[in-house]
This record gives sequence, structure tokens and C-alpha cells, in this order.
Amino acid sequence: MIYFCTYNLGDPNVMSISSTISTFTGLIPVLLLVPLYKKFGNAGTAMLGSVIAGGGFLVMFVTGCPTGTTYIVWNVIGGIGITMASAALPQVTMDCIDYNEWKTGHKNTSVIMSAYGIGTKIGLAFGTSIAGLVIGAVEFDPNAAVQPEPVLNAFFHLSVTIQMFDYVAIFLLMLFVYRIEKKLPEMRKEVEARKNELQAGA
Repeated sequence: MIYFCTYNLGDPNVMSISSTISTFTGLIPVLLLVPLYKKFGNAGTAMLGSVIAGGGFLVMFVTGCPTGTTYIVWNVIGGIGITMASAALPQVTMDCIDYNEWKTGHKNTSVIMSAYGIGTKIGLAFGTSIAGLVIGAVEFDPNAAVQPEPVLNAFFHLSVTIQMFDYVAIFLLMLFVYRIEKKLPEMRKEVEARKNELQAGA
């Protein structure tokens, strides 16, 4: 992002301005999480956040994000969605644990939470490595004041395009969870009934 702001937008301060504003606007979805959960559910809240985040990146993708002001406005708006989706994902994970217990008869909370943590770390590690490989492949020269078009395109796609598709993917995954989320109360009752039967049989 700092490379994108420096070379594509011509002002590295754009990133710090955007991040500072996002710190405060990010409180908006946090304060609204309870009513959002009640109205849309956990997966629905994550889907809504994905739409807002993906929409912000989509606007930047379509317009080419020509100015620093454009970046700040849409990155801040997208940041609201990012916060919303990020806050909902742990709740969705817990719903998936309940669904898995209903489906298999086993509650594997530790396995799923471990996979969640490991997956996040692997994603960060590979994401950083891939970004480095892409920048190396386009022969980025950190000493050059002006970068050639392939380098600028790489910064743009790493900062905008890939993130846009990330939130499209999250939306599609949450759509699956959203479909089963409405049935979770019934599933939980069924699981409790099974447990009671086992205890009575013992």
C-alpha cells in the first residue's frame, strides 16, 4: 500500500491519512454489531461487510483510483465493511462448529479454532511472499523516483484488485453459511436431544 500511495498516487501521506480516518470510522460498525447481528445474523453481517468492502475496491478498480482523495474516500468506506466482516467471522466460525456437531455428532472446537489460527498465519505468510515475488518479477527499483507501467500496474492490482476478489470470495462463502444459519436453532435443539438420549441410555 505504501508503494501504491507513493508511486501510483504520488503521495505516501495518503496512506497515513486514510488509516487515521479509518481508525475512527471503524468504530461505526463495532458500535452497530449487536443490532446488525440481530437483523442480519452473523453470516449476513459478514456478507454485508463484504459487499461494502468489495464495493469500495470495485469503485477504485473501475475508476483506476486516479487521485489520493479518491483512494482516501473509498478506502475509508471499504474499511467500514472490512471491520464489519472481520468482526463477524469469529462468530460465523462458532456457528460452523455447531453445524459440524449436528452433522457429524462430534464437537471439534479445538480442531476448527486451530485450523482458523493456522490458516490465518499461513495466509499472511503466503500473501506477503506472493506480493514480494510479484514485485520482484516486475523488477521494482526502490531507488527510482518514477516507476515503469508494469510496476505501477503490479502495485495497483496488489492493493486494489486482489482485495476486491478476496471480499467476493468471502461473500460467497458466507452465502453458504447464511443458508444454514437460519436452521441453527433447530440443529442445536436436536443436538441437545441426542445428548439427553445418550445420558438417559447410560
